[in-house]
Amino acid sequence: RYTAAEAQATRRAAQELRSGEALLLNFEHIGASELAAGNIRQALNTYRSLGSRHPKEALHRIRLASALLQVGLGEQARDEIKEAIRLEPQSALAHRTLGWILQHDLIGRRFKKGFDLRGSVAAYRRSKELDPKDTLVRADLAILLEHNELGERYASNADLEAAIAEYRQLRDMDEESR
Repeated sequence: RYTAAEAQATRRAAQELRSGEALLLNFEHIGASELAAGNIRQALNTYRSLGSRHPKEALHRIRLASALLQVGLGEQARDEIKEAIRLEPQSALAHRTLGWILQHDLIGRRFKKGFDLRGSVAAYRRSKELDPKDTLVRADLAILLEHNELGERYASNADLEAAIAEYRQLRDMDEESR
């Protein structure tokens, strides 16, 4: 029970809160925080620990794979993301992440010798099948298709027609959402 004065004070505080700036809450993953701070071993251990505690969930392996790529362990990242896909073959996020990882060589450099253009394109297309409304996968696929097998952008042997088609689909999706 509130007294009249307490009710008035609560009402004034609620009005003040409502008229002020929006309150934003941001939750950062412990592994991501550790990685950002340069604590690579601790970050990877955090991701691995979560994967061990939830062995049937692909999400933790997806995050671990992304972290491994970020620190230059591309081969291990590929292994982790394949395990995530084995756990949840219908995960659009897992396939999208595979597409991203395969755009990198085994030490994490994008479009350098050793990246897997065909595998990446196939992974993105599979992700698109699983989640046709995901604009990020379409944008990444379009950029990927602008490159050839050597990682050269806008080269004559890049699949520019397919890239343009992806960009047009993105534009159409944007217009539909308005």
